[in-house]
Amino acid sequence: MSQAQKVALALRSQPTPIPLPVPAPAQEEWLDVQALFRIIRRRLPVAALVFVGLMALLTGPILDMKRNFTAQARVLMRDPPSAGLGAVDGPDQKPLNLSTEIERFVSRDISAQVIREVGLDKLPEFNAALREPSLSGKAISAVRSWFNADPPARATRRDDLRLVIPAYMARLTVFQKGNSDVVNIGFSSEDASIAAAVPNAVIRTYLQARERQHQGELEANLRWLAVRIEEQSNRLNAALEAVATRRNQPDLSSPSALGIDTAIASLSERRIAIRHDIGAAERSLEDLKADGVLVGPSGDSGPEAKPQLGIQLETARAELERLQTQFGENHSKVRDVRERIAEIESQMRFEVSSEILALTRRISSLKAEEAANLEELEKARDTLARQKEAQAELARLENEASQEQLALAAALQQQRLLLSNSRQNVTEVSVLTPASVPLNADGRGKAFYLVAAMIGSAIAAVTAVFALEILDTKVRSAEHLRRIRRVVPTGIVPQLPRTRGAPTGPLGWWQPEGVFADAVRAVVISLGHARRQHLGNILVSSALPGEGKTTVAAALAAEMAASGQKVLLVDADLRQGNMHRLFGQEPGFGLSDYLRGAQSLAEVIRHEVAPGIDLVPCGSQLGAARLDRQKMMALLQMARDAGQIVILDTPPALATADTASLADLVETALLVVEWGRTDPDAVEAAVQRLTLGREGDVFAVINRVNLKRQALYGFRDGGPLARTLSSFHRGAGRAR
Repeated sequence: MSQAQKVALALRSQPTPIPLPVPAPAQEEWLDVQALFRIIRRRLPVAALVFVGLMALLTGPILDMKRNFTAQARVLMRDPPSAGLGAVDGPDQKPLNLSTEIERFVSRDISAQVIREVGLDKLPEFNAALREPSLSGKAISAVRSWFNADPPARATRRDDLRLVIPAYMARLTVFQKGNSDVVNIGFSSEDASIAAAVPNAVIRTYLQARERQHQGELEANLRWLAVRIEEQSNRLNAALEAVATRRNQPDLSSPSALGIDTAIASLSERRIAIRHDIGAAERSLEDLKADGVLVGPSGDSGPEAKPQLGIQLETARAELERLQTQFGENHSKVRDVRERIAEIESQMRFEVSSEILALTRRISSLKAEEAANLEELEKARDTLARQKEAQAELARLENEASQEQLALAAALQQQRLLLSNSRQNVTEVSVLTPASVPLNADGRGKAFYLVAAMIGSAIAAVTAVFALEILDTKVRSAEHLRRIRRVVPTGIVPQLPRTRGAPTGPLGWWQPEGVFADAVRAVVISLGHARRQHLGNILVSSALPGEGKTTVAAALAAEMAASGQKVLLVDADLRQGNMHRLFGQEPGFGLSDYLRGAQSLAEVIRHEVAPGIDLVPCGSQLGAARLDRQKMMALLQMARDAGQIVILDTPPALATADTASLADLVETALLVVEWGRTDPDAVEAAVQRLTLGREGDVFAVINRVNLKRQALYGFRDGGPLARTLSSFHRGAGRAR
């Protein structure tokens, strides 16, 4: 069996560690009065700093503050009778608008006149150029100069109103009271007489400005009306002249134009008669052409000769039929009758032709008469249309003349109204309550504001304290460690007491009788109880660098050596190990040389650096060697064979993986947590690394505990007894 297998078998043969029972977490009474006072006491410097700082900022302005006097004047504003009168198409004359009038009260022109009239520009209260800067103002200016190398240029002339108007506007108040016509004008000043003078001056200046404006508007309206009246008169004369000219035109005044309606009616009747005659003649002509019947133009029979020929023709035809039937076609009588019929028909054709010619001539004559009638009718109608247009034009001109007459009358009436009301005020202002000198100042005294500042600063200080307390999640008690899984708190170690002068001897910093040594002894006892009096080898580490793990490891070695145990203290921090300094040793060969094979194990052990303590320093070359588990197991086996307890001072668990690789080679893992510095998340991450390859829990000790401040937290791990314990140990030292 190899040596490594023997070491592994010996480690497995060790009894399984039994973890300490985890007590129920104590209920934190955050709302009790004692807890609140403890929070304030432990953050008292912060609270004092916030309180003093705020008071330093507020005291100066409060002491420089002066009480103001406020005076008010109440005026009633309503529309004058002339406000509703407006010129025709002229400048607007609108009713009074209180919002606009209030803006007039605070206009720049009125403000400048009031400032000069009352003399506000000569008072340091309103003119910053006349004031000496206060201490707080100087401080603020100095701070601004630090952040702004080229501050903007400021007006420094004592008569510059740009410095006075902002201060004046900040003190002036002008507002309408509800929906009424009452306007309140108020002003605040350190001088009661100034406070009363300004509202009255504002009203007086406003009325003067309004009067000037009213006179200017009145003169402008009168000038405009004069021009308008002259133009209106010219337009009226032109309209009347146009009406007269229109009435004298021939189409309205000639006699022929008066009977045009009768002529049109007569021509229309004659045109209807002509159209009737033409129709009758055309029908007769068509009948003659169709049948050859002699019909008169009016549809009656023509002359007597024409019907007689028809009768003779009918008689001859009847005689012809009878003779043909009786004698045949070639009989002489038949031939005679036929000749007579031909003679009658020839005579009838001549008569019809003559009648057609006569009808044709009559139709042509009627049509010519119709054309002449139509031409006369069109002329009459055209004359009538021109007559109506002339009458409409005349009516239009007469209407325009009437409108111009009305406009001229309205302009003249407006001129008379403006002249009659020219002496009335544009706005009727009734001073309900003039501003009087106030007898009492506004607000409260300096004492009130100082007390309020102190109360506010105290509240801000307490708020800052509680905010810091809420944000502070660092480990300060075993109660915090019990919330982390697989962590067993073993005690607290106070800050190492300072010694006067340089420490002498290998353990000059160690004082066997004191609060620090007693706390280390309590940690050893707790570990012994937890491990059932079998500590085995101990690995000491921390979550982060600088938490005091090396000092705790050396203190554990000193305490265990003082109880008669042999201890081998190994500085396993191959990067920043400095264990040799605590024992007054010089750097030399050590663990890194052994791991590199440059030196044997026996050559790197420094025996009896302190009574009962052998030391293996980190080595001559930091960071040059890698951790070799086989050689470390051989080191542990050699110490076990020599009856020594090995204490490994390893690097921080979160800084390197060397600590996690050594955790399963030892029986006890002790994590050092610095009080008030280490975060619970870092502790939990370190525990997870230490428990990856090993069974059992990780023991934790809180190091560098400030017992006086710990007592202010009210934890149940000895903090409240810190003062009593310190007095006890100091008394025991004096007795010896």
